[in-house]
Amino acid sequence: GVTDKCLIIGTCDSSSANKIYALNLSDNLTGVKWEYPKSNETLCFSAPLTIYDDKIFITSWSGRLWDIPLLSFINKFLPGNNRIIALNADTGEELWDPVDLPASSFSAPAVGNGMVYVGCQNMWGSSLFAYDIETGEEVWNQSVGVIGKSSPVYADGKVFVLTREIKNISSSGTNKIVAVDANSGEILWNKTIGDTSTMALLNVLKSFRFLRAIVSSAPISTPAFYDDTLFVVTPDGKLMGLTTDGEVKYSFNISTKGLMDYYVTSPLVVDDLLYVTTSNMLYVYNISKLDKNNTKPVWSYEILSPDKYLISTPPDIIASPIIADGLMLLSVTEDPVNLTGRVYCIGNYSKNTEGYITSNPIHLPEGYWWNSFTANNVTSKNNTITYSVLDEDDNVLITGLNGTKHNISGLTTNVIKLYAKINVGSDTEPDPVLKSWEVTWTKEDKKPEFILSSFEPGQDGWVSGQISECSIVVKDNHEGASGIDVNNLRYKIGYIEKDTGKNKTSSWIKATSYDESGVKQTRIYANIQDSKLKIDTLLNITFLARDLAGNENTSSTIIFKVDKIKPSSHFVGSYKEKYNQPFVIVVDATDDTNGSTNGSGVQKVYIKYRYKTSENAEFTGEWKTYNSTVSPFTFDFEPDKSGYYQLISIAEDKASNLEEINSAKIASALEFLFDMYKPTLNTSFKTQKWKIIPEYELEIYDDFKLDSVYYMFNNQTQWTIIKDNINASTYKITWKVPQEYWIGLRDGENRSVSFKITDVIGNTYISKEI
Repeated sequence: GVTDKCLIIGTCDSSSANKIYALNLSDNLTGVKWEYPKSNETLCFSAPLTIYDDKIFITSWSGRLWDIPLLSFINKFLPGNNRIIALNADTGEELWDPVDLPASSFSAPAVGNGMVYVGCQNMWGSSLFAYDIETGEEVWNQSVGVIGKSSPVYADGKVFVLTREIKNISSSGTNKIVAVDANSGEILWNKTIGDTSTMALLNVLKSFRFLRAIVSSAPISTPAFYDDTLFVVTPDGKLMGLTTDGEVKYSFNISTKGLMDYYVTSPLVVDDLLYVTTSNMLYVYNISKLDKNNTKPVWSYEILSPDKYLISTPPDIIASPIIADGLMLLSVTEDPVNLTGRVYCIGNYSKNTEGYITSNPIHLPEGYWWNSFTANNVTSKNNTITYSVLDEDDNVLITGLNGTKHNISGLTTNVIKLYAKINVGSDTEPDPVLKSWEVTWTKEDKKPEFILSSFEPGQDGWVSGQISECSIVVKDNHEGASGIDVNNLRYKIGYIEKDTGKNKTSSWIKATSYDESGVKQTRIYANIQDSKLKIDTLLNITFLARDLAGNENTSSTIIFKVDKIKPSSHFVGSYKEKYNQPFVIVVDATDDTNGSTNGSGVQKVYIKYRYKTSENAEFTGEWKTYNSTVSPFTFDFEPDKSGYYQLISIAEDKASNLEEINSAKIASALEFLFDMYKPTLNTSFKTQKWKIIPEYELEIYDDFKLDSVYYMFNNQTQWTIIKDNINASTYKITWKVPQEYWIGLRDGENRSVSFKITDVIGNTYISKEI
């Protein structure tokens, strides 16, 4: 493995003490930064190591010949040095004491969910273990069969591993892929996969050492996970695509070219392409086009026998390929006796200044909601990493993140992917390195709440007859709430079945919301007419809602009751014909049924109005709603424009019956003139000296209608009329100081004048003295 400073390698010579070495990248791997262990105990590091967040996880075994699955039961009695080891990648110091395993381990640990998942070759008990990543304490263990060189894979809240279930000491058994719950270790599903073909065992002719490299007590290939799909190369040469729930999307033979073909390398996914190698062939598949009807590779490459050998035998591929910067590096074994050969480089090199990493889908555990996203990275001024959060279809939900702790509780989906865009802008600065990234979640166990008073039509289950649709409001708006999952809304109804007369209860039926998932409050619609049920009479309805954290709640069952009689209402008290300020209107409403008091009850009362600007015109047109209120039915009347108003009260009961607007209702309407706004004088004045008779352009305005305009000098006590009965909203006039008043003034004498304006309802405006 490689860190930003070192190449980390482990040795596995069974005849000598082995070490893990950290070789400095800065001096071309000539310097050893640290080594582990310090002692010379008998350890072999045959498994690949895993580097995560500046931590190294690697398994070890004794290297002794008796350390095989069949004899794994004696490991508890003999020292085997079968361990899981955690080291600081920078110093090589142990993070926690190495933990003993019940058998040898040849697979790389998997990291996820705050745990390290480790497999081993234990044939007689637990073979898959989960350890706390910080402390090394065991969280769970599970018996899944012998785990050989195939490494566990963590994805989608599960751990997947290829195993062999050995039935007896003959080592006969069944190869399987097993899925366990990453939190509990519970086995979720397993599927049988093929066994190594008998013809492939003829590779013993190449040497027994070579046969041991390609044949194991359990499958060797490690699955690849990409875009919600597990890609599995089986020992008998099939490529399988499986969902995380174990459904087989496709399964087909990779190759039929060689009778002695074997399949030990792991599939590799890069840029939507799947790379699979067999004994001496490379196949490349387009994942987006791969299905049960299209299993052809987009291209393939055959590794031919080198010319230097007298006997032409195909070379062997027993190591998984590596791809970087447009190049594939392929280790090819040409001498099966000494296991030596060459490295093939396939492709075209291009300097890679940009790259990206997309995580596997991250599924929230039920009862939790997103909290934060954090990345541990090395960046510089020009060598950067920017992050985004995607949904499971790769749509961007949040972008422009720099890796510091970001709040992601505002997401509206419970499945996300993480995306990192890496940019190298300078060769002189340290390369950008994404060491680790993580999302956290918090407990979110509050259920959505139904607002029973919001039920429509009607209230408290009252209806005016058979209904085709009803609805209710549900909310999930507490602090840290995930929001409503609009794809998981349901309802069920109780009803009397047509023709049979039997009482029935439906199963849960999908309900509708016109909002998107994550909304904190929404109205749920039950389209009963689309249910295709044979309904004679509706009896009751119950709603179900689920939030994005998986919390589910049902409403109280609403019992349907019928009220077909409309309510009535009338104004209480006496009212004037003119108002120039807000006033209170009082309404009395009842919902008696045939003179008794067994109606559904008045739910609310509306004030409706019609409007006109002329006293002599008729009130016409549609009735508009001014306001509505529940009991007590009082209204503060303060409209936003002046004029003549006609008001009626309309009651609505809990069954949504509305009082009828008929001639009797209109005859009882309130009619009045309303104008609470004073007139205005739009002329600006300034103090000045006059040598001739002063005159002013007066421009006056009222929101409804003007009545009169007056003037008065400061040495007078009575207003003198300029114009009355204006009866218009605007009025302009040129007003002069009366000549007789002007003549009476002496030179240098100061006088001022004020104007008074009234509208038709008596609102008065008096200007400042001029």
